[in-house]
Amino acid sequence: MFPNVESNLWIVKDFTADHSHRDAMDDSGQYDRRLATTPAIDRVFARQIEALLRPGDILFMLSTSGRSQNLLLAADTAGKLGGTRVALPGQDQTPLDQLTDFAVNIPSPNGQRVQEAPLLCGHLVVGIIEE
Repeated sequence: MFPNVESNLWIVKDFTADHSHRDAMDDSGQYDRRLATTPAIDRVFARQIEALLRPGDILFMLSTSGRSQNLLLAADTAGKLGGTRVALPGQDQTPLDQLTDFAVNIPSPNGQRVQEAPLLCGHLVVGIIEE
């Protein structure tokens, strides 16, 4: 949909005792993803994380390059707020790796393969949770 956007992120929120949950940030409409590619607002994700993330929450970040300034600032902010940071960037040794608690690099020069890998990982995680 937005061909210049190569990053996504989600916050997985802890569930409260009454089984309700706080709002989760994702890329489905709380902000316009095109804004995330504008240099003047590299903090678009970080600002949302400041408002939504609580200690114990998990931030999942997907990035083809692992170098997007908006994700680097998001990862840094989440770490300062006590969140666990998980990234699935492409290639090896990206700057995002250094700012996460867990990084699973997708070693492919093909951006499409890098973007498809998280789908498989997501299905595996859901399968494990459902069992």
